[in-house]
Formats: sequence, structure tokens, C-alpha cells
Amino acid sequence: RLLAERRRVCVIDPTGAWWGLRLNAAGDGPSANELAIFGGQHGDMPLTDVAGPALARLIATRNLPCIIDLSAMSKTKQRSFMAGFLETLYEVNREPLHLVMDEADLFVPQRVPAEMARLVGAVDDIVRRGRIFGFRTMLITQRAAVINKDVLSQIGLLIAMRSASPQDRGALEAWFEGHGDKAEARRV
Repeated sequence: RLLAERRRVCVIDPTGAWWGLRLNAAGDGPSANELAIFGGQHGDMPLTDVAGPALARLIATRNLPCIIDLSAMSKTKQRSFMAGFLETLYEVNREPLHLVMDEADLFVPQRVPAEMARLVGAVDDIVRRGRIFGFRTMLITQRAAVINKDVLSQIGLLIAMRSASPQDRGALEAWFEGHGDKAEARRV
């Protein structure tokens, strides 16, 4: 719906799966969705781990619905790209931007190693303080228990899949209790 309405949307895709938004429902032809893909096997142009700030400036100053496909990069390079990208995006963006982070646990884990402090700080800034600058952030994860709780507690929309483990269900229950009433949390 956001793409159909030509809203500003940016999807962070570390797995290379989101390019399918360009396909119709049958998967055998193009969709009506006009969006750029940066990086990955289906990208319009390649990405490097140092391209984050430049791409952030482009996305922050235009209505350019896009997918940032990080699947061709190592985890270390993905994190380097994301730190520069998110810091610059936070500094420059001032209009509504729907920012979707798939596999969010890669970028904002519960346990933060020293080499990830910059990236986790950038995600935290966008999630906790970014509303004033237009950010509409969505995190997608299969493991809610491994998302940083400072960030998780601020999310208004959480898409969590395959939450079979008790730790993940516990994290989701805590999130629901903080964002609704106990009866609604029990029902969900």
C-alpha cells in the first residue's frame, strides 16, 4: 500500500528476498511498484560498504522508494554500511520516511559487542528520537528475544515470525504488555 501511494519507503534487506516487490502477484511479470534496488543480485547498481552516507543523502532528500540489498556483503561490511547510512540518514532526513529493517537482530542485537556500538547507537537514535524527523520505523525479526530491549520497547510495529522458543515468546509478551492491555496481549 505504501508503494502504491508513492510514499517514501526504504527497505533494508540483508537476505536478498525483497526484490520480489517488483514482481506481480503471480511472480511472472513486473508489478506496478516503482522502486530502486541498490546492491544484491537484482540491484540496479552495486553497493560497497562505504556507500552508506552518500546513499542516505540521496534517500533523505528525494521520494525514492527503494530496497537496499546487502546480501552480497559480509556481516562486517553490512554493519559498516549500515552505521554510516543510518547516521547520515538521521542527520539529513526531515520528511516522513518508512524505514523497514528486515532481520533487525543483525543490526541492533541485545548483546552489543564493542565493534557494533556505533551501529546500535544509530538504530537507537532513529527508533527513539527519529519520529520528530519523520521516521516511521518497522523492525522485522524471527528472534524478538535477541533485539536490544532499549530499541524494542520503542517500536510501535513489530513483525515477529516463528516465535517458538520461550525466550522469544517472553520478549513478545513483554512488548505487547507495554503497547496494549493485558487482555489484548493474552488474545494475541
